[in-house]
Amino acid sequence: AKGVCTGDRVVVETSVGCGVCVKCRTGNKHLCPEAGEIGFPPFDGGYAEYVAVPDNCCRKVPDAMTDEQGAILEASICPFGRIYRNPPPMGATVLVQGVGVAGLSFIQAAKCYGAKKVIAAGRNLSRLADAKHFGADVVVNVKEQDLEKVVRDETDGFGVDLSIDAAGAAATFANAVRLCASGGVINLYGIPSAGTKMELPTDEVIFRQLTIRGGTNNELAWVPLMELIAQGKFNNADMVTHRFGFDELPAAVDLVDKHPDGLIKAVIKG
Repeated sequence: AKGVCTGDRVVVETSVGCGVCVKCRTGNKHLCPEAGEIGFPPFDGGYAEYVAVPDNCCRKVPDAMTDEQGAILEASICPFGRIYRNPPPMGATVLVQGVGVAGLSFIQAAKCYGAKKVIAAGRNLSRLADAKHFGADVVVNVKEQDLEKVVRDETDGFGVDLSIDAAGAAATFANAVRLCASGGVINLYGIPSAGTKMELPTDEVIFRQLTIRGGTNNELAWVPLMELIAQGKFNNADMVTHRFGFDELPAAVDLVDKHPDGLIKAVIKG
C-alpha cells in the first residue's frame, strides 16, 4: 500500500472489491458486485496464523494510537462511516437507539460532526452508563421512561433532526420514524433478527418529508476516524474492557458470546 513499509503497524479494511467497477472507483467497494470481506471465504480472517490482504486494504496506524485502539477500530468504522458520509446539521439533536458498540460509536461520531445534543435510549443500565461516559447528553431507560415524552421535551416538541436505529427491532424502527422531526433523517443500522416484521408508515414518510438511509461500510472513513482518535476527539480506548492472552482465547470467545454487563470490547494480547 502507498506509504506503508515493512514493520509498520496497520489496520486492515475488511471490504475487498474488484477495483475497477464504478462502485470501487467512487469509494463504495463494499457495494461492488464482486465484493468480498476478509474473514469470509476465500479470505482468511484474524484467527489465521498468517493473513494475506490486498495492499489497498492496509491503513497505517498513527503513532498516537495504541495497538488496542487499532485492534478494535473496525467495530466503530461502520457507524462512524455512516455519519462521516452524511453528517447531521450543525447544532442538530440526535437520537441513538441501542447502546452497544455501534451506538457508542454513533454517539461520538455525531458529536464530532456538530451535533449539539445526543439522546441515547436503551434497556440496560450498564450500557446506558457507557452511553453517558462516551458523550450522550441525555440517556433514557425505555423500560422505565417514556421515550417519546423525553424526546419531545428535549426538542420543544419537534422531534430529532437525525434518528438512528442501532438496535434493529420493530419497536426501535417505529420509534425512529415517529420521533424524527419533519424534514429529518432516519438512519437504519441495526440488523433485525430473522422473521422480524417492520411496518413502514409510508404516508408519514411522504407527508413529513423524511429521508431514510441505510449504511454499512465506508472505505473513505478509516483515515479520518484514526485522525480523530489520535487527536483525542473520538475515544475508543475506553471501549476495551477485557484483555486476554493467547492461551486464554477460548475463555475470551466464551465471554464475548455471553456478553455480560460491563463488556464492551475484549482484546487478545500477545
